[in-house]
Amino acid sequence: MIRLILLLTSAWSAAGYPSGVPPAACTTMFPGHGVAAQTSASPYSITVSNTSYSAGDEISVTLLGSNFLGFMVQARRADWSLDQDEPIGSFTDIPSISNVQTKQCSNSDDTLSHMGVTQSTTPHTSLTVTWTAPSPSAGHVRFRATVAAAKVTFWTNIYSEIIEDPSAPTIGPTPTPPESVTGPSDLVTSDGCGTTKGCYQDPAGCSDRSDCNVLITWQEDGDNIIFQLLGKMEVTGNEYVAIGFSNDQSMGDDDVWGCVNNGGPIVLAHSYNTGKSNAAETLDGSSDAIGSFVDSVVQCQFTLEKTLSAKRRKRATEDFDLNDQYYLLIARGPKIEVSPPRVSKHSVTPIITTSKIDFTGTDVLSGGAGANPMLKAHASFMVLGWIGLASVAIILAKYFKPMWPNSTLMGQKVWFTFHRSLMMLNVLCFCIAFILIFVHVGGFVTYQKSSDTVFIHALLGILATSFGLANPIMAMFRPHPGTPKRPIFNWAHWAVGTIAHSLAFAAVFLGMDLAALDLPQYTTWVLVAYVVLYVIVIILLEVSTRVVADKEKKHEIPLKEPGSSSGDDDQEKPEPADSLIRTSLLGGFIFVTAVVVLLIIIVIALQ
Repeated sequence: MIRLILLLTSAWSAAGYPSGVPPAACTTMFPGHGVAAQTSASPYSITVSNTSYSAGDEISVTLLGSNFLGFMVQARRADWSLDQDEPIGSFTDIPSISNVQTKQCSNSDDTLSHMGVTQSTTPHTSLTVTWTAPSPSAGHVRFRATVAAAKVTFWTNIYSEIIEDPSAPTIGPTPTPPESVTGPSDLVTSDGCGTTKGCYQDPAGCSDRSDCNVLITWQEDGDNIIFQLLGKMEVTGNEYVAIGFSNDQSMGDDDVWGCVNNGGPIVLAHSYNTGKSNAAETLDGSSDAIGSFVDSVVQCQFTLEKTLSAKRRKRATEDFDLNDQYYLLIARGPKIEVSPPRVSKHSVTPIITTSKIDFTGTDVLSGGAGANPMLKAHASFMVLGWIGLASVAIILAKYFKPMWPNSTLMGQKVWFTFHRSLMMLNVLCFCIAFILIFVHVGGFVTYQKSSDTVFIHALLGILATSFGLANPIMAMFRPHPGTPKRPIFNWAHWAVGTIAHSLAFAAVFLGMDLAALDLPQYTTWVLVAYVVLYVIVIILLEVSTRVVADKEKKHEIPLKEPGSSSGDDDQEKPEPADSLIRTSLLGGFIFVTAVVVLLIIIVIALQ
């Protein structure tokens, strides 16, 4: 439901144009219209009042062309060797027109775009705004635009001339990709795997685009290695499949080669991973690139020299030598930059081989290293804490206060001792899980740089953790029983705990479907069945409690007159009439909860 609400907030207006800037568009500037961009020359252009700038300068920017309604404009770095994804500076002096606005992608007002469009909206022929340069300056920049004449008719990659930063180095020549020709529809196959070439297959034993999600092959050819890449895409638009050569099993200091479909011929892209980011490299050392895009499958073939010195690359500190062995990182995604060609963040969880590969050999491999151990630990602690410990603790507090009236444990009523212990363990679990994911991700995820599901999952997790921490803090200051404020505390304690538990369940549900864990579908259905059982147990306990309470009211013994003695003050209090039912339901629920939690944690560990 939350995901649906989020999607509806960016739904199309009556004329079919988006009313805001979706997170993916912040980087790709490619609208989600379900069609490809126009390949003809753009009828639109961008003019600027100055061709150089200093920190804090203001420049007039004009978007020109006939009858456009949808648009998006950003200033980006012009130096291809730097990060060209980040919007630079800010827009001001916005015309007082109903469908023009500024948005934030990275910083305030860094993106100019349209708002909701209706059939009565007057099309633009020109639009002039003021752009304020950042302070300090950010190097040479140029403006980039996407402009739509209609929902199915739009142009992308419309550039202004370069606005130079006198304090920045001169821009080097932009590498030009080799000419790419369309290859056969079955360019990449498993023929020869294990005999004349090495292969990675997903799933194991697949043969070609008909049954492979991923197929990577390599074949020694003198001083070169011939690579073939096949990747099945989950979306349509701009797609890529890429391989990274790594000395370890994580992103960072990796040489990356990818095949990019940009609505035309497949082009070869070379980049380098520095930490969690990716920056373009020259195409030195590559040749003979061909490719095809058929049935949502990217395929290509190219040749790499075995040895590529660090001096021939901008960012590498070590020589790249295919005579050595590397782990293979395999990524796929829709987000790419093609000026120059470069892969961007993957949309499908990368495959990481379990061992280093000899690219001069003919080994046949499949499978991968699975999800990151910190990610697995995060998920496991969340499931143990919120699904296991908290669920039992909440039921104990709600329905078992009258139970075991003549017994104590650790100086407290039995139900309270178990409730408090379980909730303290839950707090410990979700705090550990929060720290693990925070370290793994490197901070908070941002809406602009994550998918809707990832962002909502993270938001729900933060809220659940916040409410989960608030409740024990509230409990430390709870009023004594019988005081006027005790009922207020009881309701607040129940409300905060219920909200935290509900948010945590929603976060866990979304987490089950995240590509980073890649859990089998049945784990979600196991959790659905558990939730159904949880509701049934609560209903049965509620009914049993109310039936017993009604019976006790009907047979209630009138109070004796003050001063009289009942003669049974020292007698033990009786168990509730439905104690056997409650105990049986609790025992069965704890058993099922333990089985479900253990099963899910085992599945997570095996991924």
